[in-house]
Amino acid sequence: MTDPDEGVAADGTIRTGARRDRVPAVFEDVLTDAVDSVGGSGASLYLYGSVATGTARPGSSDVDLLSIDLTDASAVARRLSTRYADRCRGVEVAAAASGELAATPTRPTACGSSSATTASTSPAPTPPLPFRRTPPTPVLLAASTATSATTSGDGDRA
Repeated sequence: MTDPDEGVAADGTIRTGARRDRVPAVFEDVLTDAVDSVGGSGASLYLYGSVATGTARPGSSDVDLLSIDLTDASAVARRLSTRYADRCRGVEVAAAASGELAATPTRPTACGSSSATTASTSPAPTPPLPFRRTPPTPVLLAASTATSATTSGDGDRA
């Protein structure tokens, strides 16, 4: 079944179905704990993948998170994976620094071309790799200005 919210937009960017209201209830405790892990660190935390699009299967899917400026992302991932082993295959916390996320036509984003990256969407020559012009589409769970904030995938408060 194809998600009508996913595909390639007219401007060549990728649209995904990641939205806060699509997160299955069984994963809410995992996300609350993940946000608490960020605390007042000044880091940001994004949810992407099957949990963010509502297609995750409890017990067999993993929870995919992207942290920006979180110094102990691997420790957070290990703790959450252990604590929520009954709900998910694991909690993956990719770590990036805010300075690594800008992309240019000649430099891909630090996290490759996944939908969890923030990249420039300004007009540029056709990039050599497909999907380089990926808009930010993950669900913001926590940010340095509001560590417990939740937003929809396009930045509106949920």
